[in-house]
Amino acid sequence: YTNRITRHQNPDENILEHKRKRAMENRCAKLQLELKEEGAVDEGKIDRRVDELRQKLMKEDFKRERGTLKPHEIHELAAMKVQGNRKFCSAIKVNASYVEGKAFDKELQAEHKGNQREAED
Repeated sequence: YTNRITRHQNPDENILEHKRKRAMENRCAKLQLELKEEGAVDEGKIDRRVDELRQKLMKEDFKRERGTLKPHEIHELAAMKVQGNRKFCSAIKVNASYVEGKAFDKELQAEHKGNQREAED
């Protein structure tokens, strides 16, 4: 069993953006339906209020809180994992060029020792 969250996987930014836009449009559609059901507002005002809501949501970027993610939202979880890893690496001062497992790569270590010997000469 491999955990889908801990696997090294980069989030697909297009999918994340699509989900944010879809959520914004859902909120706008709900407002539009509510205003039409009231019947007291004309079409021009409905369109203006929906556009105002859309602009407001775009400014806020309509991001969800960390605790509201569901297990099937793999891209969101991966994005949070990448961000968390960056913060952790920054906190323990790990160089951005660090490659996991390079200490166990015999060829790379031999090359590194050769470079050190040349530098000493």
